[in-house]
Amino acid sequence: PLRPPTTMKSSTIPAMSFPVLAAVALMPLIVVTEDTWDAPFKYSELSDIENQETAMTYFEDRYYNAQNQWALGEKDLTTAISLGMAAFDRPVLALAAAQVLYLYAWFTRTGEIMRDNIVLSAQLFEQS
Repeated sequence: PLRPPTTMKSSTIPAMSFPVLAAVALMPLIVVTEDTWDAPFKYSELSDIENQETAMTYFEDRYYNAQNQWALGEKDLTTAISLGMAAFDRPVLALAAAQVLYLYAWFTRTGEIMRDNIVLSAQLFEQS
Protein backbone atom coordinates (compact mmCIF):
# COMPACT_ATOMS: atom_id res chain seq x y z
CA PRO A 1 0.00 0.00 0.00
CA LEU A 2 0.98 3.63 -0.47
CA ARG A 3 2.57 5.27 2.55
CA PRO A 4 3.08 9.00 3.00
CA PRO A 5 6.28 10.50 4.29
CA THR A 6 6.16 11.07 8.05
CA THR A 7 7.70 14.53 7.90
CA MET A 8 7.69 17.38 5.45
CA LYS A 9 10.49 19.92 5.27
CA SER A 10 9.74 23.59 4.75
CA SER A 11 11.68 23.80 1.53
CA THR A 12 11.05 23.61 -2.17
CA ILE A 13 10.46 20.06 -3.32
CA PRO A 14 10.59 18.59 -6.82
CA ALA A 15 7.30 18.49 -8.69
CA MET A 16 7.45 14.70 -8.94
CA SER A 17 8.07 13.99 -5.24
CA PHE A 18 5.93 11.26 -3.66
CA PRO A 19 3.20 12.26 -2.06
CA VAL A 20 4.16 15.62 -0.70
CA LEU A 21 2.86 19.12 -0.90
CA ALA A 22 3.52 21.93 -3.30
CA ALA A 23 2.49 24.33 -0.57
CA VAL A 24 5.24 23.16 1.77
CA ALA A 25 7.30 26.27 1.19
CA LEU A 26 4.37 28.25 2.60
CA MET A 27 3.68 25.96 5.53
CA PRO A 28 5.39 24.99 8.77
CA LEU A 29 6.72 21.47 9.25
CA ILE A 30 3.81 19.03 8.98
CA VAL A 31 4.03 15.78 10.89
CA VAL A 32 1.00 13.51 10.96
CA THR A 33 1.05 10.22 12.77
CA GLU A 34 -1.68 7.85 13.84
CA ASP A 35 -1.60 9.24 17.38
CA THR A 36 -1.25 12.96 16.65
CA TRP A 37 -3.82 13.91 14.01
CA ASP A 38 -6.51 16.14 15.47
CA ALA A 39 -9.63 16.04 13.32
CA PRO A 40 -11.28 19.44 12.78
CA PHE A 41 -14.68 17.72 12.53
CA LYS A 42 -16.31 14.55 13.81
CA TYR A 43 -15.89 11.65 11.43
CA SER A 44 -17.27 8.16 11.13
CA GLU A 45 -15.06 5.13 11.65
CA LEU A 46 -17.36 3.20 9.28
CA SER A 47 -18.73 5.41 6.50
CA ASP A 48 -16.51 7.05 3.91
CA ILE A 49 -19.58 8.66 2.27
CA GLU A 50 -20.59 10.36 5.54
CA ASN A 51 -17.01 11.52 6.00
CA GLN A 52 -16.97 12.95 2.49
CA GLU A 53 -20.13 14.94 3.16
CA THR A 54 -18.86 16.21 6.53
CA ALA A 55 -15.47 17.21 5.14
CA MET A 56 -17.00 18.94 2.13
CA THR A 57 -19.33 20.95 4.37
CA TYR A 58 -16.44 21.89 6.67
CA PHE A 59 -14.11 23.06 3.89
CA GLU A 60 -16.73 24.58 1.60
CA ASP A 61 -17.41 27.43 4.04
CA ARG A 62 -13.69 28.08 4.30
CA TYR A 63 -13.16 28.03 0.53
CA TYR A 64 -16.06 30.31 -0.40
CA ASN A 65 -15.04 32.88 2.17
CA ALA A 66 -16.16 36.40 3.05
CA GLN A 67 -13.18 37.91 1.25
CA ASN A 68 -14.43 36.17 -1.93
CA GLN A 69 -10.95 34.81 -2.57
CA TRP A 70 -12.22 31.33 -3.35
CA ALA A 71 -9.17 29.71 -1.87
CA LEU A 72 -8.27 28.14 1.44
CA GLY A 73 -6.24 30.26 3.81
CA GLU A 74 -2.92 28.92 5.08
CA LYS A 75 -4.38 27.35 8.23
CA ASP A 76 -7.20 25.60 6.36
CA LEU A 77 -4.84 24.49 3.62
CA THR A 78 -2.62 22.91 6.27
CA THR A 79 -5.69 21.20 7.73
CA ALA A 80 -6.73 19.83 4.32
CA ILE A 81 -3.25 18.48 3.69
CA SER A 82 -3.12 16.97 7.17
CA LEU A 83 -6.45 15.27 6.47
CA GLY A 84 -4.91 13.77 3.35
CA MET A 85 -1.88 12.50 5.24
CA ALA A 86 -4.05 11.10 8.07
CA ALA A 87 -6.10 9.16 5.51
CA PHE A 88 -3.17 6.82 4.94
CA ASP A 89 -3.62 5.58 8.52
CA ARG A 90 -7.40 5.94 8.49
CA PRO A 91 -8.64 4.60 5.13
CA VAL A 92 -12.22 5.62 5.95
CA LEU A 93 -11.03 9.23 5.44
CA ALA A 94 -9.43 8.63 2.04
CA LEU A 95 -12.49 9.58 -0.03
CA ALA A 96 -13.14 12.71 2.04
CA ALA A 97 -9.51 13.81 1.88
CA ALA A 98 -9.27 13.13 -1.85
CA GLN A 99 -12.39 15.16 -2.55
CA VAL A 100 -11.29 18.09 -0.36
CA LEU A 101 -7.84 18.20 -1.96
CA TYR A 102 -9.35 17.84 -5.45
CA LEU A 103 -11.88 20.64 -5.05
CA TYR A 104 -10.26 23.09 -2.64
CA ALA A 105 -6.49 22.62 -2.46
CA TRP A 106 -5.14 23.09 -6.00
CA PHE A 107 -4.27 26.77 -5.71
CA THR A 108 -2.90 29.16 -3.11
CA ARG A 109 -4.52 32.55 -2.66
CA THR A 110 -1.72 33.99 -4.80
CA GLY A 111 -2.65 31.65 -7.67
CA GLU A 112 0.24 29.20 -7.30
CA ILE A 113 -0.68 25.69 -8.50
CA MET A 114 -0.02 23.04 -5.86
CA ARG A 115 0.70 20.08 -8.11
CA ASP A 116 1.66 17.75 -5.27
CA ASN A 117 -1.79 18.19 -3.73
CA ILE A 118 -3.27 17.09 -7.05
CA VAL A 119 -1.09 13.97 -7.00
CA LEU A 120 -1.99 13.29 -3.35
CA SER A 121 -5.68 13.64 -4.20
CA ALA A 122 -5.37 11.12 -7.04
CA GLN A 123 -3.54 8.67 -4.78
CA LEU A 124 -6.26 8.97 -2.15
CA PHE A 125 -9.03 8.50 -4.74
CA GLU A 126 -7.25 5.34 -5.82
CA GLN A 127 -6.96 4.15 -2.21
CA SER A 128 -10.63 4.88 -1.49
